[in-house]
Amino acid sequence: MPAKAKGKKKAKKAKAKVKKVRAVPEGYHTATPYLVIRGAAEAIEFYKEGFGAVERSRSAGPGGLLMHAELKIGDSIVMV
Repeated sequence: MPAKAKGKKKAKKAKAKVKKVRAVPEGYHTATPYLVIRGAAEAIEFYKEGFGAVERSRSAGPGGLLMHAELKIGDSIVMV
């Protein structure tokens, strides 16, 4: 096989291995709100009771503050 053909074959193989990255992760919409609020833990409880939010994750910060949380309300994600 000519060297030129081998080079094309290698390039094609390398290209096939590249995994496409989604611009919008699975389960997210094109715009995802991120709320920055005092009393975030209390707000999350309110969203659970008032909107049926489901807490997907929660990360604690220094001093027991809430650093980050993800809620699912309907089919949408809200970050706090």
